[in-house]
Amino acid sequence: MLFPGIEIEEKKYHPALYLFSLVFGVPIEIYKPVRRFPKGLFLIVLLNFLVFLFLPKGLFKVFGLISSEAFNPLRAYSYITYSFFHVGWLHIILNMYLFWIFGDNLYSLFYEKYSGEKGIKRFVLFSIICTAFSGLTHVILMRSFGDASLLNIPLVGASGLVSAYIAAYYRKFPDAKMYQVVLFYPFKVSVKIYLVFYLGLNLIMAYRYGVYSNISWQCHVGGLVAGYFFVDYFLKDKVEFNS
Repeated sequence: MLFPGIEIEEKKYHPALYLFSLVFGVPIEIYKPVRRFPKGLFLIVLLNFLVFLFLPKGLFKVFGLISSEAFNPLRAYSYITYSFFHVGWLHIILNMYLFWIFGDNLYSLFYEKYSGEKGIKRFVLFSIICTAFSGLTHVILMRSFGDASLLNIPLVGASGLVSAYIAAYYRKFPDAKMYQVVLFYPFKVSVKIYLVFYLGLNLIMAYRYGVYSNISWQCHVGGLVAGYFFVDYFLKDKVEFNS
């Protein structure tokens, strides 16, 4: 072990996994497979891709979350719909990939704890609350510190919800580890390290760019807070995890 939370991975995995982690810099979840295929989560991912492929970007101003209009009751829907729209291929692929690897275990946990349909409904409600909260965090900080030119730029993307899933995953699987290639070396990395690293990146963006960042660190941080604190309203017990 190099230091707590990170150790060199001695097992050999398919070269495709190695290359994917190396090229995109993302973790690969191979230590905790789910027992059943998360159909509901798959449908959400499919819906995101259908929206991306078939709806024009001109609809960003209709379904995106616009800070200057965010407190208009007629646009309350945008606190949810903004998360289904993405700017480009890299944006949606990375978001949906992270959405899947952190969300599948959470989905399964809800499903098993509440015996099927009830668990799915609670998972969807949890996701809606986290999406809205991360969007609201973005809006409040933009309206507090941004100038007028920024307030009309629509927020789009599922990264706020992804952030919530990362934090909730840590709360429910605190001992989980993931496969990660760094500088060509494969490592087994604690999810806690990912959480700290991800939060650190967003705080650096906040310090460096403020609300003028092209990436909404505000939404990410809001998602982390929502996922970390709200998940225990729906799931009370931590999960034993061996890897």
